[in-house]
Amino acid sequence: MIKYPDILVVDDEESIRELAAEIFSKRGWNVEVAENAEKGAELIAKKKFDVIISDIMMPGISGLKFLKYVKEVSPSTAVIMITGYPSIDIAVDAVKNGAFDFIVKPFTIDKLELTVKKAVIMSSQAQRDEGATRRKVTTEGAEEISSVHTIDEALEKARDKREVFRRICELAHTIVDGDKAFVMLYDREQDELLIKTAINYDRAPTGMVISALKEPFKSVIENKCYSYSLVHDRELAPLFDKDYITGELLVIVPVIIKGEAAVLIGITLRGEGAREFTMKDISLLTNLSSKAALKLENISLTENILANIFTTIDSLIKALDARDTYTKDHSQRVTTYAMSIAKAYGCSDSLLESISFAGPLHDIGKIGIRDEILLKKGPFTEEERKIMNTHVLRGCEILKPLNLMESERAVVLYHHERWDGNGYPEGLR
Repeated sequence: MIKYPDILVVDDEESIRELAAEIFSKRGWNVEVAENAEKGAELIAKKKFDVIISDIMMPGISGLKFLKYVKEVSPSTAVIMITGYPSIDIAVDAVKNGAFDFIVKPFTIDKLELTVKKAVIMSSQAQRDEGATRRKVTTEGAEEISSVHTIDEALEKARDKREVFRRICELAHTIVDGDKAFVMLYDREQDELLIKTAINYDRAPTGMVISALKEPFKSVIENKCYSYSLVHDRELAPLFDKDYITGELLVIVPVIIKGEAAVLIGITLRGEGAREFTMKDISLLTNLSSKAALKLENISLTENILANIFTTIDSLIKALDARDTYTKDHSQRVTTYAMSIAKAYGCSDSLLESISFAGPLHDIGKIGIRDEILLKKGPFTEEERKIMNTHVLRGCEILKPLNLMESERAVVLYHHERWDGNGYPEGLR
């Protein structure tokens, strides 16, 4: 004997209840409806349902509280949440509390039918084998933890914003198994979006400027939530690596910094045969977005701190030049000579960069030497020489907050070493 699934539709909109009842009744499925969570709970107390479709925003008990109740009394029941006001936080809460899927209004009948079919299969399997379902959930959870770890690890290695944008792009593309991916920087004053990086393109749209007033970008920026939509705007064809489009799937996720959408992550989805965009994808993209926001804020903070430090150091160099006429412009001249010698010897570009950066700072430690020693006209006494020689160590200490690379630190610390080992501070040969 065939057992048809039992479906419960809980929504305060009568049109939604009637539509769902009509669709699934035609299949011979058993459908019941309730206009709020309280009525839904009464029906659940009398009967076990395979699938429940519930609105999130309802008068009285909210859909999320109703979801928690359902999962407590009937763990194997698949619950599909629907809403006309999508946000990343709500989507994540729904997934955390056991929702099978999350559908945004307005939705197509095909979308609703397909989601419910999958939910029926899942619910049936859960009822037949609770143990197998638990193992499946555990495996998926482990995979998600692994993905989150990958996000953390990848972003941690990024040293500047350009690299963060590139890594965001790569991670988003991998998470969703998308076709193409890009990252856009939002210019609030101009209401424009600039594509900073893109991957998997024959004709990369990097540098392309798009109006932030176009959909779906406008809604994402205003609502600070993700968008999963079908795009028809032919001006956006380059985002899909095409000359024109008739309807392409696009996911946009905002990176929220200081309460505003500052960066948008875009993923174009593959066509027929591609796997479906899921709540797990939303959860991982949300995690990526929040981690990216934190990383970008930290980099901005570091850049501001470094800018202030460089301004201070520049002032110290000028103060040192003013104290000692011999030292005036000395640091820059030494840097120029050192660069010429390094180039003649064929030194690497990275070493040349280190010399160029640290050269002007090599004598910064002299700022800590007393005037009677620093400005002395005659030869130093042995004690004075020892004090003067400490300027290389003082320089490294002053520059410590900059976290210099080893090659940059060496310029400051070892610029008085000699080939015969008679230099200082370590007598290197």
